[in-house]
Amino acid sequence: MSEFTVAICTYRRVDVLPDTMASLAAVDQPDADWDLLVVDNACDPRVERITREFVDRLPVRYTSESQVGIARARNHAVGSTEAPVIIFADDDVLFDRKWLRAMIGSVRRHDECDFWGGRIEPLWQIDRPAWFDMQRCPMLGDSIVRYDLGDTPRAWRSDEDPEFYTCNLALRTDAVREAGMFDVSLGHQGCGRGGGEDSWMIRSIRQAGGSGWYAADALLRHPVPASRLTRRHARAFAWWQGRVGVDMLRREHADDLCPAGRTPRWLYRVAVEQMLAGLASWTTGTVCRDAGLAFAGQFNALFNFSKLYHAFRR
Repeated sequence: MSEFTVAICTYRRVDVLPDTMASLAAVDQPDADWDLLVVDNACDPRVERITREFVDRLPVRYTSESQVGIARARNHAVGSTEAPVIIFADDDVLFDRKWLRAMIGSVRRHDECDFWGGRIEPLWQIDRPAWFDMQRCPMLGDSIVRYDLGDTPRAWRSDEDPEFYTCNLALRTDAVREAGMFDVSLGHQGCGRGGGEDSWMIRSIRQAGGSGWYAADALLRHPVPASRLTRRHARAFAWWQGRVGVDMLRREHADDLCPAGRTPRWLYRVAVEQMLAGLASWTTGTVCRDAGLAFAGQFNALFNFSKLYHAFRR
């Protein structure tokens, strides 16, 4: 039985998966028994063929999950390993050479924790446009899958730190099972965009008394193609996140609200205030020809309008 399983869940990403696996094959080997599990969420024979090409370079296993959905694929991975710790990574990342040793080292040094999240740096494939200003609009960093709490490893703070992404996340498998596994109603569904399955898992483990660690030295890089640096992609992300935010809020307050799942009234007031503030920034940025300010306002206005839309829709 392996001590660690690295799990890569993939859905028709045969264009990038070989580079990700080649990058993993080049990492410094840890002093640990580990294996790689590739979960094919489209039952694509090309994925199995790519996996076979790496059997001499990686301790790799192939499996498939016929029911589409990233949460289902992650649950399949958890059910397909006997390792006490499973380390999730995306199918389009590039691993730092020290990544695996650093992640395993964090798990061993902080075995009081139940989850350990690593740093994710963007790898820009084109120059960032002027409107893409992560200082003014931090959520734009989420739209390209970026996670950076600094260079210093430390305990994860539930009251101020964002939840980790399964792009670079180790989880105690027993903690995942005790939390009820990943919620299959959340996350990407094939080509359908979604999210939140990783955030909800972290929240569930934390609510059960679990703790986490920020493994700053467990670094991987996430390529940012031109398609993710378009206003259209950012606006779509703002809309998805508004829906996910309302869904998360309802789940968190399910025991307090009547009827169960109703949106707290304060959300409407806060969302309206923030939407109006976003519209003001959008207008000011447009008048002043400040592309970063204008789009930050547009993004925040759309994000909060999405919250209101999905809250009323219930």
